[in-house]
Amino acid sequence: MRRLGQALLVVVLAGSGCATNTGTGAAVGGLLGSMAGLAVGSATGHPEGGALVGAALGSVTGAAVGSSMDEQERRTEARIAAAEARWQSQLTAQQITAQQNLLRDVVEMTRSGVADETILAHVRAVGLPARLSSEQIIYLKNQGVSDRVIQEMVRMTPRPATTVVTPTTVIYERPAVIYDPGPIYVVEPVPPPARFSFGYYYIGGRRCWH
Repeated sequence: MRRLGQALLVVVLAGSGCATNTGTGAAVGGLLGSMAGLAVGSATGHPEGGALVGAALGSVTGAAVGSSMDEQERRTEARIAAAEARWQSQLTAQQITAQQNLLRDVVEMTRSGVADETILAHVRAVGLPARLSSEQIIYLKNQGVSDRVIQEMVRMTPRPATTVVTPTTVIYERPAVIYDPGPIYVVEPVPPPARFSFGYYYIGGRRCWH
């Protein structure tokens, strides 16, 4: 029984120092398994053996469950990072610059002792260019901005993005006009009618008409 108590103590101490769900699951599973094994082993006259076998099986099962939880957390963190990246890609360069300038103003006013209500009035008047990211919230907190100001800024609806339209120069060209006179017809004058005259001449003393 002494050896059993030492084993249970090791399992409990291991569970208290685990930083991952896998380690915690293995420790908790081992503890619960040892307790279940102890109960089964006591019924068969082998309490120590049952506890040790139960601890081993419980550790394996608990580690598997904890590993699944760790994987779920990693996927959640990856989705959050992907959402943050999409949020950054949707911001225009103009929005990013305006956001940085506004956050800088908030920090400077905080350091100068400006009241929270005055800071918030300035933010509302200027307009929040975009929603605060997690990094920007941490930045404001580290710079001493009050939780009230940060919370109000998080709840604010960003102002519509301003689209700068660059005027486009349109050059209208007149279409080229091509003069086509068409075919030229030459009308020849009608020849005058033939003139007929009657006369006669003599051949061998005979008068011939023509």
